[in-house]
Amino acid sequence: MKGVSLNVVGDDTLAHMENIHVWGEDTAIDKPHCATRNGVWFMAGLDRGKELHPKSTSALPVYKMKSAGTWKHNTEFKAVTFHDFANVELKGCNGKSRQYCMGPNTHASDHIHVQNFVNTVFDNVHDDAVAHIYEPPKGWANPTDCGNFPCTAPQNAVVKFTGTTFKGAVKPLFAYPEF
Repeated sequence: MKGVSLNVVGDDTLAHMENIHVWGEDTAIDKPHCATRNGVWFMAGLDRGKELHPKSTSALPVYKMKSAGTWKHNTEFKAVTFHDFANVELKGCNGKSRQYCMGPNTHASDHIHVQNFVNTVFDNVHDDAVAHIYEPPKGWANPTDCGNFPCTAPQNAVVKFTGTTFKGAVKPLFAYPEF
């Protein structure tokens, strides 16, 4: 439901995924669990990490980020193919659940690094299903972290594509190899 996620700890780091295939769901079948889902979550460079095997419930869920982002971090998704995200809305979920190829971690309130996609293939992907950039939750507003307004990391995400190809019956409207 959450998608593939890769995060690293420390300065001057590289998070790299290569040669993966990510499939969307068959949207014609009713879903037993309605939730918005991403094929991959944007990668993050964090100041601190968690224990590999958490010993307390406060460290759960494991994908929940509890650290500030670092400034010197690089990401690279290389040769990723997204298949069959032709429909965004999931059947049987009353219009409340959608699927997307990518988006930020739902707990990424701090800095999101530039996400570099190299030689990406969109195979039967609808324009609306490429990325999910959401409004920050109001609960993220706290005076000690981001002041009296929510941290805006999801809205500051930058995604760069080079060498992109598009195939299938459904293609995004912006079908450019570099954007």
